[in-house]
Amino acid sequence: MFEQGREQELLENPQIIKPESRELIDKLERKLGEYEERKLKFQEKLNRDPNNKEILYPYNDAFYKAAVLGFLLIQGKVEERDIALSLQDMHKTVDFDLLSSAFKVIKAYVEGGNVSGGSGLK
Repeated sequence: MFEQGREQELLENPQIIKPESRELIDKLERKLGEYEERKLKFQEKLNRDPNNKEILYPYNDAFYKAAVLGFLLIQGKVEERDIALSLQDMHKTVDFDLLSSAFKVIKAYVEGGNVSGGSGLK
C-alpha cells in the first residue's frame, strides 16, 4: 500500500488534535487561506510551465500543508497515516517527505512549537 518502510514510520507519528482556543483556530484558518492562495499562485505558473521543478516544489509544499490543516480543522484531529491514505486514494501518489514535513509544521503551529522559516501564524 505504502512505500516499503513508510507504513511503520506513519504508524509511529502521533496525531494532531484541533486546539480549543478560538484565537488559535482563527490563526490556523487564516493560515489555511494563505496556503490556498499559494497553491493558486503556483498553479497558474504550473499551467504555463508544468515541468518547472522550481514551481512544482512550492506548489506541492502548500498543497500538503493545506491538506493537513484543512483535514484538522474539519475533522478535529489528523493522523499522518490517515491523511496519507486519503491523499493516495484521491491522487494515486503521495510525496511522503513533503507530507511528513507539512505534518510537523502544522503540529508545531498547533502545539506552539518553533517553526523556522515561513511566514508563521498571524
